[in-house]
Amino acid sequence: MDQNARDIELREQDRWLPIANVARLMKNTLPPTAKVSKDAKECMQECVSEFISFITSEASDRCLREKRKTINGEDILYSMYDLGFENYAEVLKIYLAKYREQQSLRQERGEIKLTKKQMKLQAQLAAEAEAEARAQAQAQAEAEAQAQNQGEVEGVIEGEVEAEAEDENEIEIENENQLDIQDQIQNQDQNENENNFDSSVKIEEEGLEEELI
Repeated sequence: MDQNARDIELREQDRWLPIANVARLMKNTLPPTAKVSKDAKECMQECVSEFISFITSEASDRCLREKRKTINGEDILYSMYDLGFENYAEVLKIYLAKYREQQSLRQERGEIKLTKKQMKLQAQLAAEAEAEARAQAQAQAEAEAQAQNQGEVEGVIEGEVEAEAEDENEIEIENENQLDIQDQIQNQDQNENENNFDSSVKIEEEGLEEELI
């Protein structure tokens, strides 16, 4: 029983980072006179190992969804953003860019000789990055085209609304003009009637005057 428990414990330890590395990193951030207990080292070892496993598992799920076998730096960054570790991701993004830049410089100077497997992996990563960039560019172009089409449709609708408003204004002006004409005709008829009445009265008065004379 004790042997089985010990084997399980050893297998669990294999999942963790070397405690010496963890202790060295802890001491680098502490004053020279500070000391770290064994319990603190083991606790930090387990926490760090679980954190790395957590991030790596999320990155692995992304690779499976995209049918890829290799986890790259972008997968780790994506996992951190997706799991809510944006602060860590921003720092890691800067470090990853500097690391790749240094690796490129060393490779150009011939300080690093890539194996066939590494060259194949590098080409695969470059192809994946290029494909992702093309997909993003295509998505952006489609979004811009959709926005342009929507703007054209809105412009046509706006033009139709303006034309309809102009037609209504013209009809309203025409109606007003017709009313004015009708008013003028009525006024002319009224004036003519008044003039005819005045003329009749005047003729009658002249006839009466002649009779009186």
